[in-house]
Amino acid sequence: DIVGGLSSRLKVPNLVRDRLKAWANGTQNTTLETPAQVRAALYRGRKQRDAVIDQLKLKIVLAKDDRSELCRLLDIASEFETPELPVKGQDLLEAGFKPGSALGATLNKLEDAWVESDFALDRDALMALASQ
Repeated sequence: DIVGGLSSRLKVPNLVRDRLKAWANGTQNTTLETPAQVRAALYRGRKQRDAVIDQLKLKIVLAKDDRSELCRLLDIASEFETPELPVKGQDLLEAGFKPGSALGATLNKLEDAWVESDFALDRDALMALASQ
């Protein structure tokens, strides 16, 4: 891997190396144009928080037009606290779901819907969705 090789040759600290790898491997192709997209990227890439923030900072530096919206997105990213999915596997088991891969697939479907709703769906809405 290029970043690892360069980091080793330049004797970059591991923390910096990991941050560069996270940015190079995942965030540059992430769309970060709305608050919901920023929050989703931060949630999905919990270990890449700095890389998402770095990407927004780079967009601000390279912007030719008004930077106010990008600055607002950077503020959102900086203040974002990762929410916890309101539904657990145990909730689904108690609702009659059987243990196994179907349970995991349902939980993933619920998580996707929750993230797409910008974390607005509550436990009841997610449980209703699971029953469909």
